[in-house]
Amino acid sequence: EHRRHTILEGARDLYSGRKDPLDLAESLLKLGAKHALYILWQWKAEMVKSLAVHGDCTDRALAQQIGQRRLLKRMDGLSTAIRRLDSPLNEQLILEDIFISWL
Repeated sequence: EHRRHTILEGARDLYSGRKDPLDLAESLLKLGAKHALYILWQWKAEMVKSLAVHGDCTDRALAQQIGQRRLLKRMDGLSTAIRRLDSPLNEQLILEDIFISWL
């Protein structure tokens, strides 16, 4: 799916330093904040799984770099952010918080 690809490319760019967290938040907002966070949660889950079963995963090197504990923490953070999207809080701020915490 094109949207998923765009979301994951943005996240990879954040990790490699090609994208700034605020720019990423802004671009993902246009794709739908909740949808983007779900996709990122699934992505982190795939990375955790690839570490656990030594499976092949496009982002295995990145998963190893982040480490299982931090990946799990980030999944928690994403779950919390998804819930916060239902509150009156600013969606862009919620996304910015998440991406800044990943650096």
